[in-house]
Order: sequence, then C-alpha cells, then structure tokens
Amino acid sequence: DRVVLNTLFPDTSYANESGGDPEVIPELTYEQFLDFHRKYYHPANSYIYLYGDMDMAEKLVWMDKEYLSKFDKITVPSEIGMQKPFEKPVSLYKDYPILKGESLEDNTYLSYNAVVGTSLDKELYYAFDLIDYALCSSAGAPVKQALIEKNIGTEVYSIYENGILQPYYSIVAKNANAEQKDLFVQTIEEELRKIVKKGIDKKALLAGLNYYEFKYREADFGAYPKGLMYGLQMFDSWLYDEKMAFDLIEGNEIYKKLRTLIDTDYFEKLIEKQLSFFWRPEEVDVSQDRTDFRNLPDHEKDIFISNLQSWRADDGRSLYNHVWQAGVILLPVQSVGVMGDERTYEQAVALRAVTSTDAMSADWAHLPYECLAKVSNEIINKVKGVNRVTYDISSKPPATIEWE
Repeated sequence: DRVVLNTLFPDTSYANESGGDPEVIPELTYEQFLDFHRKYYHPANSYIYLYGDMDMAEKLVWMDKEYLSKFDKITVPSEIGMQKPFEKPVSLYKDYPILKGESLEDNTYLSYNAVVGTSLDKELYYAFDLIDYALCSSAGAPVKQALIEKNIGTEVYSIYENGILQPYYSIVAKNANAEQKDLFVQTIEEELRKIVKKGIDKKALLAGLNYYEFKYREADFGAYPKGLMYGLQMFDSWLYDEKMAFDLIEGNEIYKKLRTLIDTDYFEKLIEKQLSFFWRPEEVDVSQDRTDFRNLPDHEKDIFISNLQSWRADDGRSLYNHVWQAGVILLPVQSVGVMGDERTYEQAVALRAVTSTDAMSADWAHLPYECLAKVSNEIINKVKGVNRVTYDISSKPPATIEWE
C-alpha cells in the first residue's frame, strides 16, 4: 500500500514517508527534528475530536486553560496538494524481501491502481464501495473470477482506499509471476470494458448496498470503538474542507439515492469515468463507424479528454472533474472545407460534454471558449479526414446524453 501511495502521488506530500525514510533519518540532526516538531506538531495544525456523553463546555474550558492557551497561534502550510492526472499509465517494478531459499516462482504481487475522484465527493465516496463489491469483492465477482480462471495468482483482492484526499482503487493478484503482468492488465481492462458495455450485475450491486447500509445503520465496526471510528471517518473530509466535518458520516440519504440508481447505467458510467485508463480511444465505438484516434499524440489519448484533464476550472480542479460524461461523435455527413487553396470534403465531428447528478437529466457543460477552440484546432490539425468540429449544446431532456 505504501508503494502504491508513493507512486500514484509523486507531486504531493503522499510521495513521502509519513514517519520518515529510514535511509535518510540518520542524516537528520536533533535540532532539525525539534524545529519540524515545533512547526507541524503544533495545536494550530491539529484537529481536536471529542466523543461521548459529557459536559462539552466544561471540557472546552479545561482544554483551553490547560493546553491551547499555552501556545501562540501560527499559520502552518500543511495543505495536501492535488496530484495532476498522468497522461498515460505508469508501470513500476519494486523488489521486496523473501526468505532465504524461497522460490521466486509464484511469489510476485501484481497491482492495478487508479485514482478515484476526491473524498469530498460524498456520493462517489459511498458509490464506489458498491462498485468494488460488485467488481472484485463479492463471491464470483467478474474481475476476480476472470483473473483466477487465467491462473494469475492464487488470491485476488481489491482495496478502495478512501481515507485520503484523492482515493485510489487497487486490484491485486497475490502469488503471481512477473511475466504475467501484461496478461493481468489485459484481463482487467477487457473485463471492465465488457461490464461497461453489457452492464454490471445489478444483484451484486444491491447485495453490496444492503451489506454496507446495514453496517452503517448498526454502526458495526467490529472490535473497534465506535467513537474512534466515527472520528476517523470524519477526517476523510474534515482534513480537506473545514466545513465538511460531518458529511461523510451522514449516509442515510446517499444510500436511499443509490438504491434508486441501481437499475440505471449510473454505476457503469462511474466505472467508465473513474477507471478511464482501461478505455482505449481506438476502441470506442462512435455512431456507425469508428474514429481513428491513432494519429493523436502518444497514440493513446483522446484530444478532447486530455484537454479536459489538463484545463483548470476556477476552483483549481480540472474540467474533467466537473464533467459527468464526455466524448467525440463521428457524424455521418461530409463537410465542405478549405485547406490551402483547395476545397475539401471531409468528416465532421461533434464534441459532447454534460453535467449531471443522476443521469436522469443532464445539462450541456459550459466549457470555456478557449478550451473548445484549442480542442477544435488540435483535432482538425492532427486527425486526418476531419475538417469541422461542432459542440453539442443540447440538454437532457429533450436530447439524450448519448448520440444514437
């Protein structure tokens, strides 16, 4: 888990060891250690959480008198930064120690990892638990089953780590072999494409929802104290937005809403958006034809999507995080254009981007003109056979999100 965290977030504080790198710690002087502690282990950089039946005013007065009043207020720059999306998947090989004489055969961990939005997206925070259950955690889950049937590892499991600013999802095969890496990735991606196209198992989603909702209502934390677990869950949002202390521990309305979305394509759209690396542009069917995206930079990324990922909105997040669904549609018409001094008769494409909360209704995404102009220029200049780009500004209803 530590290696995954460090690798997925190389440009943020998650790239560092929280307790210090053992190889570097000997270089730390005692004064440096004290300076760091005085700055970052200061009450101004802390969160105080009380739980239980008590006189809260009395406790706060005591805390101020005996603790907080003994410190001066300071500003500590300890905000967690947002990791920008990678332009393409990254592979990493990492050695780990084994026992002397232990065989290297069937002794490799293979891990497929993707960042899933932010923990401040309350609906996604809860919904992805159900997706994980249906994909990999339930009995006979399709992704797990596909890997086991190909003898990739002796144990397959998944991790949805949502206790950090940018949660991540991991699918892991234990006791596999390094040479199975490509087949491991191929199998996962093929299965995810199949699920998005044909639909996720609705019974598995419902079982997952019933399981998590029951645990929520019963406050079932196993052997862990209820007060401690409530506090830890509060920190999943409170650490990153001081106005969201209680949002993630209030789940009744979210579970109620998710139950109404099980029989829609809501969860398939979440898989397609949040685990987007598996959806290779050259494999996306559009209309009755197929757009050839292989002339794009890196031969892997859709120009429209990559611009949405790189273009920042006013709140500092990418446009991609503000859009529910986006794509490029190859229109079944030819368009008259001018290239140099000559007329051309080539294809036209439409850009489609929408915002929505439930897929039952949607509004066209009001993207910056500058972004649309950049996308249009790149497509026309880099995709052979296209000379016109349009932007669909139809809302649902009356138009549907997809073009059919």
